[in-house]
Amino acid sequence: MKIPPLLFLALLTLIPGGSAVAHASIATYTESVDATGSFGSSAFTNQIITLTFTADTSSIAPIGSPASHLFAATATSGTVNVAGLGSATFTGPFTVFDSGNSAVAGFNAGTVSSPTADLLDTENLAFGSYALATSIGPESGFSRFNPDFAFGTTGGDFILRSLSGDSTFDASVSESTSPVPEPAGILLTGLGLLGIPAIKRRR
Repeated sequence: MKIPPLLFLALLTLIPGGSAVAHASIATYTESVDATGSFGSSAFTNQIITLTFTADTSSIAPIGSPASHLFAATATSGTVNVAGLGSATFTGPFTVFDSGNSAVAGFNAGTVSSPTADLLDTENLAFGSYALATSIGPESGFSRFNPDFAFGTTGGDFILRSLSGDSTFDASVSESTSPVPEPAGILLTGLGLLGIPAIKRRR
């Protein structure tokens, strides 16, 4: 089968640069604070706890009216590290959020549409104009949490009972390359398939 020259040129105009690789930005959000609580069967007192969550920035969405300046993203993974005791992965869904009106950023257990409890939040004026999609920090400020709430992890329940001093929040956003075909790649594959019958007829 022969592709008419004009049709071939028209198809080529649909190829934006010929790229067949999709790009996505992955954000890593971290909060740390000096805390007292329990991790599995072990209690800890005044130890540094570090919470790390990742999210695809394409999942960031505004919540409510624009005036609320509230943004949230579904976390793709989340871990906790307690100094002296080790690390574990959270087992339930979590959300990373920023409330511009309250100048607060942090982590919620639950989904974007159905949050259940704040794990740890940090107040700082820098979060008043933040929207989760860019790197920030480290920024420190007054911390909020839900005392005695049990958050499930692979190492047992993680429970905060009290905090000492300010918490610190920071975010690092980097672009990752994913081998997901874009329209250009799909189009080129289709052009190759169109040529197969012609090749067979020549044999």
